[in-house]
Amino acid sequence: GLFMEGARWDIESNCIQDSVPKELYPAMPVIHVTAVTADKLKTEGVYQCPIFMTTIHGPTFVFAAPLRTVVPASKWILAGVSLVMQPD
Repeated sequence: GLFMEGARWDIESNCIQDSVPKELYPAMPVIHVTAVTADKLKTEGVYQCPIFMTTIHGPTFVFAAPLRTVVPASKWILAGVSLVMQPD
């Protein structure tokens, strides 16, 4: 599965929200991943969230997934929000 680091996924609002205290790696719901061409990629209201194999963020990068957000994506960039496949 995928686990979010630095934030959480809110099922009710269906977007990224601030993390809950003492919850380091909340689980993500099931995500349906499909490939799209660059001209059909949505950029409004989306955070391009990096996905890593482990919490070591260097060589374990897999791809970036667009996740819905209601706040500017810069908030999540500054918070270092990412998805990991194996939390330590």
